[in-house]
Amino acid sequence: MNFKKILLLFSLLNASAGALYGQNAALERTIIDSDRMELQGEATRNVFRFIGNVRITGTNLEARCDEMELVSLREGGDGEDDELISQIGGIVSLIAKGNVRIEQEGRIVEGGLAKIFPKEGYLEITDKP
Repeated sequence: MNFKKILLLFSLLNASAGALYGQNAALERTIIDSDRMELQGEATRNVFRFIGNVRITGTNLEARCDEMELVSLREGGDGEDDELISQIGGIVSLIAKGNVRIEQEGRIVEGGLAKIFPKEGYLEITDKP
C-alpha cells in the first residue's frame, strides 16, 4: 500500500505516551506524514514502513527522519481479517533512520539512527548522535 499522507489515529500510541508522560498528561493524536507508506500485516503483528520526509507529531513530541519502521502488536480477529487498523495493539518498537531529529518538551536529540521502545520508555540514538 502506498499513501501520500496518512493519519494514524493510534490509541496504542496514546497509551504508550501515557506510560511515558504519566497518566495525567493530556494526550494528542499521533500523526505520521510521509511520502510513502507500506504495511505488512502478519498474524501477530503489523509492520508499517514510512519512507521519505517522515514527520511524526503527537503528545509533546515532534520527530523527523528519512525512514521509519513501526512494529505494533495485532490484537483480536483471526489473523485473516483485512481490517488491520481496527486490530492494532501496542507498539513494540519504532526505528527511525537518516537525519533523525526528535524534539520533546524543550529537549532535542539528533543522529543517524534512533531505536525507540515505548513500553520500556527506552530511546537509543546512534550514528553520530
